[in-house]
Amino acid sequence: MSTSPEHYDEADPFGALERAGVTVERDGGTFTSSTIEISGISIPLGTTAGERFAFTLPDSANITVAFGKEGVLKKLSKVFTKEPQIGDQEFDDNVYITAKDETLTKRFLDNEDLKALILEFVSGGGLVIIGDTKIEVHAANKGTVSTAKDSDVARLVCHAMAFRE
Repeated sequence: MSTSPEHYDEADPFGALERAGVTVERDGGTFTSSTIEISGISIPLGTTAGERFAFTLPDSANITVAFGKEGVLKKLSKVFTKEPQIGDQEFDDNVYITAKDETLTKRFLDNEDLKALILEFVSGGGLVIIGDTKIEVHAANKGTVSTAKDSDVARLVCHAMAFRE
């Protein structure tokens, strides 16, 4: 699985996505950085200042999954729910996965570049949400500067667009 060249352009990463039919939204502010879900109840664990990137794809990404920062409360929630583990110790220790299909999620994360991008965003306090034709990337700020590079966010979106069941 690789980033499709017709959807990625390092010089104009979001422009290339828009030419491929992707709607791109970008805004700053405060967002909920992570939540846990126990017995169907979603509990916010905190808020983070940063940038929110929202993408609407022309076709389904063929996966529904969310990646957030692994924390003490999320580790406790594993008592009540089963979180997919992908077998990469650094990723599993730092990224909490909420997924509809564990097998599909593991296949999605076979892509090393995609896995590294998700780890980078989440380790910085952000999150990544992929569902049908929607992708959201929340990137935390370091001070007043976003930790996200446009080219990295666009690469993540391209990988999701290229994924097929």
